[in-house]
Amino acid sequence: MNAIRKFIQYPMVIGYCIIVCISLLVTSCGKKTEVKDQEPVSKKEDTGNSDSIAVTILVKDNQGQKIGNVDLTVSGVNNLNRIFRIREATIDGSGEISLKIAKDLTANGAKFDFIEKDHEPISYQLTNIPAKLEVYMNPVSTLSIFSYNTLEGFQNNADRKKAFAEWIKKYNPDIIFFQELNKFTENTLNTFAKTYGHNNSVLLKTTGYPTGITSKYAIENADRVTSAPFVHGYIYAKVKGINLFAIHLSPKTLDERKAEIAALITRIKTIPANEKIIVAGDFNSYNELDKNLYGKDITLNYKKYNPNTIIDYTVTNSMLNNSFLDVYGIKHHEFKATLPVMNNKYDDENYNQGWRYDYIFTRGWTSFDIKYSDILQKAFTDEASDHYPVYVRLAN
Repeated sequence: MNAIRKFIQYPMVIGYCIIVCISLLVTSCGKKTEVKDQEPVSKKEDTGNSDSIAVTILVKDNQGQKIGNVDLTVSGVNNLNRIFRIREATIDGSGEISLKIAKDLTANGAKFDFIEKDHEPISYQLTNIPAKLEVYMNPVSTLSIFSYNTLEGFQNNADRKKAFAEWIKKYNPDIIFFQELNKFTENTLNTFAKTYGHNNSVLLKTTGYPTGITSKYAIENADRVTSAPFVHGYIYAKVKGINLFAIHLSPKTLDERKAEIAALITRIKTIPANEKIIVAGDFNSYNELDKNLYGKDITLNYKKYNPNTIIDYTVTNSMLNNSFLDVYGIKHHEFKATLPVMNNKYDDENYNQGWRYDYIFTRGWTSFDIKYSDILQKAFTDEASDHYPVYVRLAN
């Protein structure tokens, strides 16, 4: 399976139109926002000398009008092929921003991600950073899916829930799969979902570690499964004719997870082959696509979380072997962890020395239909939970 990854390349444009203009001088087009390298990633300060690269970025819609309130994340790749975050910034109403980036942070190139709630996200990778970059964003046309383990219902912290509801709006998700909605009830989940524009929700249970689904669209045929062999249980439902499974596999033993995934696959096989399926959640399982990208101390690190866990790929291979696509793995050959968080050192030995436990698997879409996918390692998600969320946009 790992050999597949070697042939997956980032597209220069992920389903969208980007125009890159390289010039010797940075032209001035109104107000600019100056930012510095993000502190958690690098202790380096921009001095304006030859050790920094200057770039001016202009963001426009497909009519050529400037777009404001765009979230920008700039990332690099270290020598072990793990992504590290260089900076985050918000491009204001001027639609323009000027940056300086330390050269040694982009030795292996840089990745620019642009997010704005009413437009399709763009992910663009540059080997050489130009002095001027023009980016054109198209109006939203895809289905936006988000999956997040919330660490015991945001630890029942009202401020954290409110902060999430505000933060998630920029991603404008159509459907969210939640894990660990501890302390939520059907009513409180429904009220919470409405704060970020979802009028539909379903909760697995009100005890233990429940999963949940919230959606802009009607949730139909909801089935809450809490019987054996499932430790936490799962939700099955339909939204817009798409079959959804919100799962959280056992954190205890591999044998339990094998039994759970076997039972899940048995149910999936009852669904007509021409119907679309999304299975999302915390699988508590490793992925063979990542096996050569783990940090050298992973066998020690994972035991801090669960001493009973062993590195095994049976669970995720069960999904891949049944015609599912791993939306992150199929589009990215660099590694990003979903666990643990706050792993922000720019260091070949330590950065992103975690693992992927959290996945969105799809069936019924091709790899081309996966227009954008990411593991959202952001300043907010560094603090909000002990997992990073997974995000994907799928062709309608």
